[in-house]
Amino acid sequence: MKKTLAIMLALIMVLAMVPAFAEGDVAQIDGAKYTTLDEAITAAKDGETIELLADCATSSGITVNDKSMTIKSTGETKKKITLNDLGIYASSKEGNPEKKYLKFENCVLEIKADKNPSNGGGTANLISNYNLVFTNANISIVKNKEAGISGIYLYQESNLYVEGSEVTISGFNEKRASGIYADTSEYEDKPNRKIEVKKESKLKISDCDWHGMTINPIDVLVDNSTIDITDCGNQSYGGGIGCYYGKMTLTRNATVKTNNNRGSAWGIFVKELEMDGTSTLSSCDNKGDGIDIGGPSKIEKGAKLTLNGNMDAGLCVYTGSNYWHGNVNIPDGVTFSSQNNGRGIYVRVGGILNMETGTVMYNS
Repeated sequence: MKKTLAIMLALIMVLAMVPAFAEGDVAQIDGAKYTTLDEAITAAKDGETIELLADCATSSGITVNDKSMTIKSTGETKKKITLNDLGIYASSKEGNPEKKYLKFENCVLEIKADKNPSNGGGTANLISNYNLVFTNANISIVKNKEAGISGIYLYQESNLYVEGSEVTISGFNEKRASGIYADTSEYEDKPNRKIEVKKESKLKISDCDWHGMTINPIDVLVDNSTIDITDCGNQSYGGGIGCYYGKMTLTRNATVKTNNNRGSAWGIFVKELEMDGTSTLSSCDNKGDGIDIGGPSKIEKGAKLTLNGNMDAGLCVYTGSNYWHGNVNIPDGVTFSSQNNGRGIYVRVGGILNMETGTVMYNS
């Protein structure tokens, strides 16, 4: 009896130490409770963390200006944020010297949007001079209404970091819309920005009109993670990835797949390509080329490069505009296949191909 009473008293003490959440509480900052996520975002100071206490939804989107912020779930269960109609607008002052960030951690974020709260940028989510970070999160971004917009626009000095997360983007299929978009608008002659997909992450993009990723000038790192892009582009342009001025690096069992894209251009265009010996790249069954490489490549022994079933060339060593100077080296020990394409390999005038191994056959 005494033992039972002691256990009950101990349990009561533990429960007394657990914060009591009112039924309407959605978030907290250092113990201060808020009934809506909007209120918490407004109240948060630079660098603070908003803890989600319950699932929440809003039609007004998320707006963050000139302050870093983390939004994360408490406990082991991932709380869900649903954005209807409006997506994210994160904006810092000109340039991002302080590396302002908006981080979603240990949560589920579902964005069903046709524009962002700023009503600008031709995009559902406008990230301006900010780092957008997804950490141990599940992200879904889909177009809500008929509108010629992209999923995420990385504007000016903005970067995207996907860490231990699953991100799905789909349905941005109106004219010139991409899943992820970046350009040189007000960002001329500056260092390349970054998209990093790492820590066993998965980034999947489908059903976009231009590319799954139209990203310039951006360097892409895929580290122990996967990028999978399909069913993008149209009969006039586009495809899987358009990274015209950037470098794509695959390391530590990275996988990039750009298969079955409907764009007439290519599965992938990169200025530079680097693959370590554990990485895999597949660009097959596209309506254009498999991959165009417009600069130096470094493909290490053990890497796997599969470029089969494309309507045009499996591999195009691309040159042009006195800017792209394709220089592709496929050393012995690489598993290379370019089969059943419109043509196996196309080296444009001035391009360089040093090929020591590979299977190139059954091409038209």
